[in-house]
Amino acid sequence: MKKKHIWTVIIVLGFMMIAGAAGLVLNNALTAQKAKENSDSVLLELDRLISYAENNSNKNEQHQSPQEVSEQPVPVDTVDKQDKTETSNQTTNDSENVVASDETQTEAAQQLVQAASEQTMSAVTIDGHDYIGKLSIPALRLVLPIMKEYSYDNLKIAPTKFYGDIETHDLVICAHNYDAHFGRLKNLTTGSSVEFSDLNGTTYRYEVVSVDTIEPTAIDKVVSGTNDLILLTCTTGGNARVIVRCDSID
Repeated sequence: MKKKHIWTVIIVLGFMMIAGAAGLVLNNALTAQKAKENSDSVLLELDRLISYAENNSNKNEQHQSPQEVSEQPVPVDTVDKQDKTETSNQTTNDSENVVASDETQTEAAQQLVQAASEQTMSAVTIDGHDYIGKLSIPALRLVLPIMKEYSYDNLKIAPTKFYGDIETHDLVICAHNYDAHFGRLKNLTTGSSVEFSDLNGTTYRYEVVSVDTIEPTAIDKVVSGTNDLILLTCTTGGNARVIVRCDSID
């Protein structure tokens, strides 16, 4: 009787574990689907704004001399800037979390992440969130909006800027490994094309130079500034990070 009771308990626990796993898978699938819907909705507005900026840029170039065009002021952010000290602290804390949650980062790497908070890009607010442009990866048939500020909550909506700036050639973009976001980054190969379009209507073109897997604590490899663009996501299970390094071809 005692042996039968033990087997009953084991069977019940087994069913509970299976039900829990199934619930987790379902929740992840629903979250990923919602993220895709959010991204698709935002892209419609971003495409409109970027197309408008491109058309204005083309018209200005047709009616102005090269010297006049080069002297045009760089647009400022279209959203209000928060207090720099508060933003710096928030960016530093959040940026460390995407690579590792412990204190294994080197002091130099932490300083690099903190310096990123001082770099700004033009942004527009859509549905209460700030976006800096869109990322296109033709080989994966992906076109995604890119949010201005990294946070775990923002990653549930769209990929985010993690570090750097497009103008300083050290931009790092990170995203969850949802299939509709960066889940297929590992399938990219050397030479694959990547494009980033900002809100000024400028498209920056890159090619993939390497696809690697790194430790979650290797933040120095993420913010090293040795590549013009880096794409970052988690592996399945989150035990490592997929890092795609890209260099400009313009």
